[in-house]
Amino acid sequence: HPPCIPYLGVYLTHLTFIEDGMKNHLNQDEEIINFEKCRKISVVIRELKQYQQQYHLETEEITQRYLNNLPSIQSQKSKYKLSLICEPK
Repeated sequence: HPPCIPYLGVYLTHLTFIEDGMKNHLNQDEEIINFEKCRKISVVIRELKQYQQQYHLETEEITQRYLNNLPSIQSQKSKYKLSLICEPK
């Protein structure tokens, strides 16, 4: 049940199998559209679409200020020195 973040790979796999496993048309003359394939695709898309919601997130001022005031490291040399402090060779 929403809210959740679905694993997109599952839905893409379903869509791939539907696309590869079913023909677009039921006959050689391409006159009759395969509506069963369209229905299966719509079921997968509808299920995925149910997770699209508008989330109302509030900003946390203290965290926002902290992140905005973090010093930035410009040179590769300084980044390397800091990385050696965190994790020596």
